[in-house]
Amino acid sequence: MTPAQLDGLFSNSSGLKAIAGTGNMKELINRRFSDPQAQEAIDVFCYQAKRQIAALAAGLGGLDILIFTGGIGENAPLIREQICRDMVFMGIKLDPALHQTSEDIISTLDSTVSVQVIKTNEAWMIAKHIDHIINTNLKN
Repeated sequence: MTPAQLDGLFSNSSGLKAIAGTGNMKELINRRFSDPQAQEAIDVFCYQAKRQIAALAAGLGGLDILIFTGGIGENAPLIREQICRDMVFMGIKLDPALHQTSEDIISTLDSTVSVQVIKTNEAWMIAKHIDHIINTNLKN
């Protein structure tokens, strides 16, 4: 394979898409009961997220806060729940009612880790990237 073909493979045909034919989490969630590959893709995604959270927590010596943001983090309670499932040993406990409504804080009162959903300000992020590009180009 050429470098361009490898780039295309890794950028467009791997991950969730390789497992279930799409990288769209909303579609996978909708298909999960009728398509075992969709459920497998969700399981792999959540396992990898959980694994990374645990690894980062180990490196940091624990967690004070876990923040979900972006499209999946803000809009997929099922994914948040599956990621946080079995993480009570780290102090992560989701409040079932708050969690379904995507309130700011979705952890229980006795959770030692505050679990929160923070909405992404996409316009601000775009402006920040544009500012960086402009300033980088002006310096060159």
